[in-house]
Amino acid sequence: MIGGIKQFAVINPETDEVVVLKNISAESTYDPQIIETEDTTGAMEGGKETNLEIIFYDADSAKISLLNTWMTQNTPVQCSGWGYQGAVMWHEAVTIHNTSELNPNARDGLQASTLRFYSVNPFQDIKVGRNLFKTAAWQPTEGRQSGGEYEAKRAIESSVFDSLGTTFDSSATYSGIEFLFPFEGVPITFAVTPEAGRQATPRIIAKSSTATLETETGAQSNAGERTAPISITTPANTYKIELLVALDAAGEANQATARLDNKSDFINE
Repeated sequence: MIGGIKQFAVINPETDEVVVLKNISAESTYDPQIIETEDTTGAMEGGKETNLEIIFYDADSAKISLLNTWMTQNTPVQCSGWGYQGAVMWHEAVTIHNTSELNPNARDGLQASTLRFYSVNPFQDIKVGRNLFKTAAWQPTEGRQSGGEYEAKRAIESSVFDSLGTTFDSSATYSGIEFLFPFEGVPITFAVTPEAGRQATPRIIAKSSTATLETETGAQSNAGERTAPISITTPANTYKIELLVALDAAGEANQATARLDNKSDFINE
């Protein structure tokens, strides 16, 4: 598990209801595994299994009650968590995998509860990393791509960039992404490098489930040069974040990086 998770959210994507948990234990675990099995012909068959266990010391009865309701009704949920060392984003909707209702374990006097999530989907949409652009960029909904990954599907339409005053060509590799991030007071810093000869303009938008809350737009870069970093601190009622890149002509936006540690240099993890 990424060290130092500060908050963790369980999200009902059908209703936009969110349960945000604080006081996350360092004993929480993220365990992805590649499973290989030899069949009767000697050929190797493979799959994936991922377990996520979140231990938290949040005894809010209303939160625990709603989580128990989702669990007993087998409600598909998504998850998002953040810490200064990175984020975990479970985009795939799954049911809570607990075998019994959540009840605080008072044995150690800390009132700990445990949430469990599980997937054996061979094309899982589960990401952990320090670069939010990377952890949010993939979703298995259309068109399987080479290497067992899927094409970016959380792309933002080019019409979003109309107010930027730059020419945007939708053939650019990255037009932008959006991801669930229902946390308040979290700093996000974003920068991108366009390919040689291209200019890029970055933008961050924080939204509630129904409206835009805050927007930060950077200056257009010089051709082929990295943009100056832009930052926001997520306001109250934030539900999702959009990270956008406008290019002055068709091309690629490389080394897009969104971080939680107030830095903007590229990291590929």
